[in-house]
Amino acid sequence: MNKYLFAGAVILILPDDMIAQVPTQLPTVTVVSPGVPGENKMVGDYAQPEWSARRPFPGVSVYVQPGEQYELEAGFQEGTTPSGSPRREWSQELEVGLGHRWQAAVGNTYANFREDARRPLQWHEASLSVSTRYALANWGKLPLNPALGVGWRFNSSAPDASSCQLVLGDEFTPRLHWAADFQYERQTGGSQLSESTAATALTYSVTNETLNVGVQAQWKRSLEIADAKSERTEIGPCIQYRPRDQLHFDCVVLWGIERSRAVHTIILSAGFEFGKGADDHDDDRERAGRMGR
Repeated sequence: MNKYLFAGAVILILPDDMIAQVPTQLPTVTVVSPGVPGENKMVGDYAQPEWSARRPFPGVSVYVQPGEQYELEAGFQEGTTPSGSPRREWSQELEVGLGHRWQAAVGNTYANFREDARRPLQWHEASLSVSTRYALANWGKLPLNPALGVGWRFNSSAPDASSCQLVLGDEFTPRLHWAADFQYERQTGGSQLSESTAATALTYSVTNETLNVGVQAQWKRSLEIADAKSERTEIGPCIQYRPRDQLHFDCVVLWGIERSRAVHTIILSAGFEFGKGADDHDDDRERAGRMGR
């Protein structure tokens, strides 16, 4: 009997919170993902960042297309010559990733200018070009990720021309991307016109995989046997808008000087990618946040 009295006394003197433990409801915590770094995730067999496979710079090449990935691009270019006459071109190009760090391209250009200023301007087929490019190593294995290219241009109203190319590219930060493109082209006959071109671009990813803005510059020297050389230097802003992984729109506006006279160039282009890796089906998830959070 005493043991029951003792147990009852213990129960009476214990605190209420020790007699019955009542669960406490905690506030709901929502975890928001900052989004994956879409432009910087590795794609393809060469461990390259996605931005390098998306043709990010109008008029400036970088690295090579991943194997089994294709890009179809159309562009319009309008510029002025030192004399003030317009120079307009409409171009189409198809790039093909061949694998083993190789790519090939075929392009077609229409123009509405002629070297003979006495003839009226009209649209005509100017040239058909073929080219190939090879990356010397997988991305990140060599400084500036160099790739070498060669090409041939079949001109409609001038001798054909051969070309060679060196392209470089890298990222300084996850948002800051850079490329440089050096080309040399020389006609095989006639006046043997030769052109040396150096172009570079630096862009900043404003939003994840959607909007890039930056600056682009180019220098070109033209030389003919019977004519003095001509040098053209231009610089200006560039922008790329990519509503989906596979689709992009570009705009570049350049101002510069040639033969001591002001000149300008405007480039508008649109591109569509298809094939392996062109669309990773994560647009909405990647755009849920911004890069670098």
